[in-house]
Order: sequence, then C-alpha cells, then structure tokens
Amino acid sequence: MTLSSVTTLMDQQMWAGRIFTGEWISSTGGEYQSIEPSTGTVLGMVGRASVEDVRRSAEKAAEAQKAWAVPHACLPPYLLG
Repeated sequence: MTLSSVTTLMDQQMWAGRIFTGEWISSTGGEYQSIEPSTGTVLGMVGRASVEDVRRSAEKAAEAQKAWAVPHACLPPYLLG
C-alpha cells in the first residue's frame, strides 16, 4: 500500500497526539505511534489518556447521560414505562 492510497479520515492537525472527550484535547498521558500491523507503517501519533483524562471524560459522560436519559414527551406511552 502506498501513502497515496491511504484514506485520510480527518485532518491530522485536528487529532494528532490528542484524545477525544467530547472534543479533541491534548492528553496528559503523552502520545504514541499508531502502527499498521501488516506493514509496520506509522499511521500517525495518537494521544495516550492518563488516569486524570479518563476521570474527566467519565465525569462528562455522566453529566451528558442525565440529559439523554430524560423521557421525552414525544415518545409513545408504552416506551415511557
């Protein structure tokens, strides 16, 4: 596989060395290479989440869950329980 045949999913400047926690942020755990196992080609640098990164992400997820767990009035009554 040549470099020209690799599909670019997103601009690397957006995610290289970062983690996604609702938005792309710099990780506090450093970064590491993402390697294509069949060729050994380095695909890019990705963020390594630290314990603190995971804690913050879990807090954001718990907060977001409150909003989507609220039943909506437009749902049929049999789905509301």
